[in-house]
Amino acid sequence: MATSLSTILNAMRSGECAGHWVSEFYPDWSQGRTSFGGLTAAQAIHALRQSCEPVRPLRSLMVNFISAAGAGDIDVHCEELHRGNSATWAEARVSQAGKLVATAMACFGESRQSSVSVAAATRPACPSAEQIPDLMRRDNPMLPAFTHNYQMRFAIGGAPASAASGSELGAWTRYRDSDEAIGEAQLIAMLDLPPPAVMQMFQQPKPVSSLSWHIEFLDHLQAADSPDYQGWWFMHARAKACADGYSQEHTTLYTPSGRALAMSQQTVAIYA
Repeated sequence: MATSLSTILNAMRSGECAGHWVSEFYPDWSQGRTSFGGLTAAQAIHALRQSCEPVRPLRSLMVNFISAAGAGDIDVHCEELHRGNSATWAEARVSQAGKLVATAMACFGESRQSSVSVAAATRPACPSAEQIPDLMRRDNPMLPAFTHNYQMRFAIGGAPASAASGSELGAWTRYRDSDEAIGEAQLIAMLDLPPPAVMQMFQQPKPVSSLSWHIEFLDHLQAADSPDYQGWWFMHARAKACADGYSQEHTTLYTPSGRALAMSQQTVAIYA
């Protein structure tokens, strides 16, 4: 049975000094020879919440994936960089055996009154999740181990290596474990679930690797048990540009009720 994300985060333990947290490598959350990038980001934000900023809403998170994380303990060292009247900047450095795996820079900011409001894009029209078969079957040996923790159904675009002509992707997603509370770390991990939109243009399966990932939350999060968070989430992604073996991927995350909650941009190295 797969280890739930909540179990992984709750098992993180304090290390030898202030701001130091220790986690582990979980094979059922692996992606090839390394940990799933969404899990690494979730471990980082969880440690930052414990060490630096437990209250202010997360506004942006910048993650750089530097090297692979394999079997053994994973260290997360957190540092508060600046605390202002309304915003806190903090950084987490994820390492293993002294080798840097990833860095995560977070900005937490309090809500403020403003006369300016710009509505986010609405969720595109597409078939419902119930009309589409689940692609994340646990009996599919071709899928990375981490995908078995989710359900995902493509509503726009095609599967990786389907020789599609476009780079627009729409996917319904949710945790396979119905008891997984949808908190901040769970949303961050889920945002990294869909394959890069450009992968559907591949003629045959080829590797990809995320280099950097910037997430922006459009408003403060609700409670994990909010009715707005119950059901299938939707991610709408496009490869905005692709050249020199690098793709610029833009994604918007919508709540089950259809509200745009977060946006992300990834730089992905492609080998096709």
